[in-house]
Amino acid sequence: MEDGERELYEKLLNFPVKSMEELIFILSLLPDERAVWESVKGKLNLLLGKERQISVYTHTEIYVWLVIRYHMRIKGYQKKDIDALKYLLRLPFSYAKEGSVARRKLIEAGYTAQEIMFLSMYLLYQNCAFDMLKKDGLTAERMAVETCMLFLEGNGEHLDVVGAVWEG
Repeated sequence: MEDGERELYEKLLNFPVKSMEELIFILSLLPDERAVWESVKGKLNLLLGKERQISVYTHTEIYVWLVIRYHMRIKGYQKKDIDALKYLLRLPFSYAKEGSVARRKLIEAGYTAQEIMFLSMYLLYQNCAFDMLKKDGLTAERMAVETCMLFLEGNGEHLDVVGAVWEG
């Protein structure tokens, strides 16, 4: 990398990001390399967890993009420093059922059971990564039933948004 490129790279990497949109823009400009991942994973975890300002219902493409770009980085990741990010990126690969560690960690990060199951099903049907759960498998069927039950038992909140996502 030339000096000018290196300087721009460093500026982007050290930019004081305040929103997920800003971070995604910066990440789209930077190469997908380990140094970038190590630098941003903590901020990603915060912006998707305790400091989350985006809705899973209206910002689904951000979650898809993150799974595509970073799911291999968290495969086998055992540290607990980025639990929200880790369990979000694992959603299309496993069932975050009631009582599971994934469900508990995501609820601790501020997600509702409805959001977790909606995002699980949405990501599963986006074919965004290799080795995901099978859409026509028993696990996916159980996830779909739970997702429907969660939304039908609820107060009807977000049903219009969820319906629009599945129609479009």
